Amino acid sequence: MRRDGSQQDSASARISSQMPITEKLPYADYVLDNSGTLRDAEEQVALLVKRLRRRVSWFWWAQWIFPPLGVLSAGWTLLWRNLRKGRRK
Repeated sequence: MRRDGSQQDSASARISSQMPITEKLPYADYVLDNSGTLRDAEEQVALLVKRLRRRVSWFWWAQWIFPPLGVLSAGWTLLWRNLRKGRRK
C-alpha cells in the first residue's frame, strides 16, 4: 500500500484474487521457501546453485563453442519439460 498509494480494500482485493501458492507449486521447476531466517534462505540458494552447476557442468560451455549443439539442447529441454508437465496432469 505504501509503494503504490493504494487503499486497504483494493490491496486486499488484489491479494485475494491471486492464485494460492499451493496451486502454483506444480508449475515451478525449483521452490525456495523464504519464510524462515535470512540464513535459511541463503543456504537454500547456495544448495540450488550447487545443484544447477552440477546439472549443467561442462555441457554449458560446449553450447557456446558449438552453436548447433546449443539449439539442439534447447529443443530437447523444451520437449522434456513438456513431457514432464504432461505426466503431472
